[in-house]
Amino acid sequence: LERKGYGWVEFLEAHAAPDGAAVHRYAERCGVLLAMVYLLFGSDCHSENLLASEDQPVLVDMETLLPPSPAPGAEASPADQLFSRLMSRSVLRTGLLPGWTMASRQRKLDESGFGAGEDVSRQRVLRWTKPCTDFMSIEVATPDGPAMPQAPAILDPEPVVEGFRRTYRFFWDRASTLTDSGGMFAPFRRVTVRFVPRATTIYMQLLQESRTPELMADG
Repeated sequence: LERKGYGWVEFLEAHAAPDGAAVHRYAERCGVLLAMVYLLFGSDCHSENLLASEDQPVLVDMETLLPPSPAPGAEASPADQLFSRLMSRSVLRTGLLPGWTMASRQRKLDESGFGAGEDVSRQRVLRWTKPCTDFMSIEVATPDGPAMPQAPAILDPEPVVEGFRRTYRFFWDRASTLTDSGGMFAPFRRVTVRFVPRATTIYMQLLQESRTPELMADG
């Protein structure tokens, strides 16, 4: 529900798929979602931005759709420029497909929308110990309480492939009319979008590292 300067969205409660048929439909719709995000040049669709409501995958944060595509800086090496160019054209850019992220030298995580499952919600966080005392400090710990609801990891890729193929073909057959004045994508021409130059995990890592005791000392 759009208003001037703000908006409202309906609350979504996560629910597991009730049976095998619903699981199959969920995976197929994940393929549809992947194709849509890919065609809209979306990114940052990690596990915290995707919820499952029975057989429906739902993105809860779509601020990175239709972003600008800046060219690599002049200081970038030829290898970095090639990687940036290939990544910008790949479905891996979306963040939905499984992939490992190094949380530390000893630990790696899959934070993707389709591959993370519930394990990523138990990743370690910084918290205060012995607060309001002379011995107060920050430590790395596993969060207490129930895990955050996460979309389930997809174990069978075939329905995802089929959903992606069908959706991509649908838009491919209509490519010449999509951006016409009355086309499906025409309303997006003047939409204000957010530009996120780096992956969310980089900002989170920077935030956590900056709060370690060694970096919070005087001098």
